[in-house]
Amino acid sequence: MAPADITRLIVLAGLWGGSFVFIRVAVAELAPLWLAFFRVALAFLALFAVAALQRNVPSFRTHWRDYLAIGAINSALPFALYAFAEQYVNASTAAILNATSPFFSALVAATWLKEPLNPRQIAGMSLGFGGVVWLVGWHSGALGGMDAVALVACLVAALCYAIGGVYTKVRMSAVPSTAIALYSQLGAAIVLAPPAGVAHFSAPGALVLVNVLALALASTAYAYRLYFRLIANVGPTRALTVTFLIPLFGVLWGVVFLREPLETPMIFGGVLERFPKLRVAFAHGGGAFPFTMGRVDHAFHVRPDVVAAENRTSPRRYLAHDGNPARFYVDSLVHDVDALGLLLKFFGAQRIAFGSDYPFSLGETHPGKLIESMKLPQEERMQVFSGTVREFLRLERD
Repeated sequence: MAPADITRLIVLAGLWGGSFVFIRVAVAELAPLWLAFFRVALAFLALFAVAALQRNVPSFRTHWRDYLAIGAINSALPFALYAFAEQYVNASTAAILNATSPFFSALVAATWLKEPLNPRQIAGMSLGFGGVVWLVGWHSGALGGMDAVALVACLVAALCYAIGGVYTKVRMSAVPSTAIALYSQLGAAIVLAPPAGVAHFSAPGALVLVNVLALALASTAYAYRLYFRLIANVGPTRALTVTFLIPLFGVLWGVVFLREPLETPMIFGGVLERFPKLRVAFAHGGGAFPFTMGRVDHAFHVRPDVVAAENRTSPRRYLAHDGNPARFYVDSLVHDVDALGLLLKFFGAQRIAFGSDYPFSLGETHPGKLIESMKLPQEERMQVFSGTVREFLRLERD
C-alpha cells in the first residue's frame, strides 16, 4: 500500500471511529431513520456544494441505477442499522462489530470475484480481529432481548459494507470516486426518505445538532471521498481493513474529547490482567483518574454487569494497598502539595517518578521544588527523584 493510501486509511479510521460516538449522542433524541436520513442528505448537500464550486458536477443519469444500489447497500441500510443498534449497545461494541467487515468482504469477494482465500489470509484476518476484541475489551454483558437484536443489526451492517465495497469494485471501477461519494449519498437519501417520513420526529437540541453535522460532514461526506478512493486504489478488502483501527480511535476520542481517563478502560477492559508485566506511565499525575477513583469504584460495585464484564477485579486493587505499590506509574508534575500527597497515598512512592515538563515553558521554574517542600523521608524522596524511573526503565543503580 502506498504511503498516501496508508495516510487515507488512518484518517478514515479516525473519522469513522468518531461516527460511533456521534451516533450514540444523537440517537438519544433523533429516531434512527431520521438520523440516518439527515446524515446522508446533509453529506450530499456538502459534497454537491464542493463539486459546484469546483465546476465539476458529474452526471447522475449515466449510472443512476448503480448510485441507488450503492447508496442503499453501503449507506442507507448500515447507517440506519447502526443508529438502531446504538440505542441498546454502546459505541465501542458497535465499533468492534464493525471490524467484521473485512471478513465479510473476503467471503463476498471469494464468492463474487472468485478470489479464493489461502490459509495465511484467513489466519491473519482472524488474528487481527481477535486482537482488537481482546485489547479493547468486549462489553456487551449478558445478551438477550433487544441487545441481541442490536448485535445482529451491527453484523448485518458490516455485511452491507462488504457487499457495497465489492459492488463498487465490480460495477463502478471506471466511475470517479468523487462521483460515487456524491451520488451514493443522494441515492441513500432517496431510499431513506419514505420510511423516515412515517417515523416519529422530535426537534433535537443544540448538542445533537452539532453531532449530526459532524457525523454528516466529517464522518460521511469527507470520509466517503477517502473511502471510495481507497477502493479504487487498493481494492475493497484492503480498504475495509480500516475497520480494525476504528475501535482504537473510539477509545482515543473518548479520552481527548470526553475527558475519559484512559486508565478506566484499561482496568475495566482487563488489559492489566491479560498483561501482568505491562508497565504504563501517565503524565501529570495521571490526569483526572486519581480524583475520579471514587466514581470508578462506585460504578464497579453498582453496575458490574456493564463496567465489569471483562474484569471482576476491584479498581482499588490497582492502587497502593497492603504495602504493595499501584499498577500504574505517574509523574509528580501536579504543582500542588495536596495533589501530590494524594498521589503518594494512591500510588506509593515506588510508582511516582519525578517530572519536570522540560522543555515545555509551563514546567516547574525550579525542578523538584515541590517534592523538596514536602519534607518527605530521605528514602521516599530519592525514590521519587530517581528510583522509580530507574525501576520503570530497568536501569541498574550505580
